[in-house]
Amino acid sequence: MPGKGLNGRPRLVGAPSVIVDLSSGRVREVEGPLRAYRDTDPALPQYLVRGPGAVILDGRTAEKIRPSKAQVQAALKTAPRWRTPDGRAVLRSGKGFSIAGGARIDLGRWATSHGWPCGLGLRAGGLYVDFSRGRAYPRRGSDLRGFFALIRPGRWLIHRYHGGGVEWGLFDPDTGARAPAQGLSRKDQFVVLHDDGRVFLRRGKRTLLVDPESGAFRDCGRAVVFGAVVPDRFPGPVRTPGGARVYVQQTETHTVLARFDDKTETFHAARAVRSAMLIALLDEERALVLAKGRTVARVRFDSDEYEVLFSLD
Repeated sequence: MPGKGLNGRPRLVGAPSVIVDLSSGRVREVEGPLRAYRDTDPALPQYLVRGPGAVILDGRTAEKIRPSKAQVQAALKTAPRWRTPDGRAVLRSGKGFSIAGGARIDLGRWATSHGWPCGLGLRAGGLYVDFSRGRAYPRRGSDLRGFFALIRPGRWLIHRYHGGGVEWGLFDPDTGARAPAQGLSRKDQFVVLHDDGRVFLRRGKRTLLVDPESGAFRDCGRAVVFGAVVPDRFPGPVRTPGGARVYVQQTETHTVLARFDDKTETFHAARAVRSAMLIALLDEERALVLAKGRTVARVRFDSDEYEVLFSLD
């Protein structure tokens, strides 16, 4: 069932095929079945749904439209593949990427590579793509053989499993210089990289947020922290419209969505719904989720509020 996305665009959730108006909670059926979809940028008016045939829905009216093949291809080419921590859109452009503000990154022979998240950047074929620097760096010759690189502001964080533990380091992609990372032990387990370059990791039964440059850390409790994902979207950091990162906190019994507040360095969980799938972030305080695979609901961070919009029961 498609629901509406951040700008009122239809968003697919599952079957049957319905459109949920997130502002009013009204539900209406559409022709289907619509089984899978590919999203375009929230700023674009079209929404591509792939099922038995190809259907384009206008994001403002949720009505079917019939754009030409060229129009569809043009819309998909202008869909952001990524966003930088400060919110700038990263678009596919020619044989590489263009970043809002003017920077361009040429992928050369790796232009057809879809890329895969690598910290706050991408690994695309034989390249590391650092959007904060606005550059791509060859993997070959980078002296990182055997290491996994996490692209972050400043020096990258690198690690590998060696000698029964984890070896951590910092790597300057511009000079090739390596240095030890601070505050990380061989028994620490990497979880996810935060936007400011600090890293969430597991140390025993605790989750820590560590600055690998200084070694300073904050104890974030017993819950395991993972990066939140929106299914069927290009994987990468999930943020509210205002730029706050959203994570998943996992305990021994359940998971909850949680927004991280950089000022207070605290998590604000949507406590009303456990083990739900994130569909969309509506604003700084609210999210749309699919609970138990059957109920579409609006939840609020740091609250027990739970508003059912649609249920298959």
